[in-house]
Amino acid sequence: SPGPLRGAILACEVEPKRIWPSRVFIRDKCMPGPTFAPGVTRLSFARANVSMEPGDAVTVIIEPEGAEAGAKNSSLVRAVYQGESPFQGGSPGESIVCHVVQNDVAKTFGLEALAEAKKHVEAAKPHKPSRDQVQDLPKPLYDARRDLSRAALWIGWDSPDVIKQLDAMTKVERGWSKALDKMFRELEKKTPPLTDAIQLKGKELPSVKPYGLVCGEALRTRYGDRAKGRTIGPDECGLELLFESKADKEVSFSWSFGSIGSVHYPRWLVRSGDGAHVVEAVMIDGRLDESGSKPDLAVIVPPGKRAIILVGGKERDPKLGRDNVEAATLFQGYESFGDWFEMRTDLAR
Repeated sequence: SPGPLRGAILACEVEPKRIWPSRVFIRDKCMPGPTFAPGVTRLSFARANVSMEPGDAVTVIIEPEGAEAGAKNSSLVRAVYQGESPFQGGSPGESIVCHVVQNDVAKTFGLEALAEAKKHVEAAKPHKPSRDQVQDLPKPLYDARRDLSRAALWIGWDSPDVIKQLDAMTKVERGWSKALDKMFRELEKKTPPLTDAIQLKGKELPSVKPYGLVCGEALRTRYGDRAKGRTIGPDECGLELLFESKADKEVSFSWSFGSIGSVHYPRWLVRSGDGAHVVEAVMIDGRLDESGSKPDLAVIVPPGKRAIILVGGKERDPKLGRDNVEAATLFQGYESFGDWFEMRTDLAR
């Protein structure tokens, strides 16, 4: 019988009643737990350096945010440790079972995950950012982060082996961010001034230019119900884009499969004090460039008319405007059957 636990490793499997990120409580310590997504019926997690007495509990709480928040959509499941392994709790359909893992077994799992993390870090070194493959990090570094976190679950973040590999990964990440910053600066030099329209190659939408900024509470209003649970600071903005249409037929704009009409892979290229970042952009609404036209989730543009499309950030809206000294941001997109284009965003608010 394990009895009181000191520096132990716990491996638990949870069957949730709800889908959402979770929190794990072990005695009086709270930490992020696994994220339950649609179609996921069970998820496992491990925790290193656990200390427990008989009578202590492992509790997993799932509390939705935003529009889904509320007790009726929450879930709580608890397993009380009685000094033996395994220990479990809950009921069918909403349960948890935990095992105390032997140190030698946990070390084996941890070292295997560290080896995978090291392999991914090495694979990331040759990668260089380019205009058509702009991303926050190359995929091998995301894989390295995942495997390093997995190793830490088994042998702890204070393990010398984990610390060594974390330092190696951080060095490569900083190199990537530095190269990304350099590329963004080069793109800025080539980006047309605000007064110039970007000439697109498509016949239906020959040009697009920055039109205006919508920030703070005004931006929250434009989001409508989609703003629930979303943080929008006074200096966080959406960018209005003015599209000119010279098509002999209607042109439609809506947010579909990561595209805004015929503009694909829309994103923000951000340079700030904490490095260079890529932020996915989304269409908030659109309207015609004429009196009386109200913003809507989709807009149909008649032949010869112009459309104003409001674009924000998928997770969080960027800080835009010429008075924002903390960051420089470009809007980037890819035109159907065309090429990449960049647009300045340093408009006056």
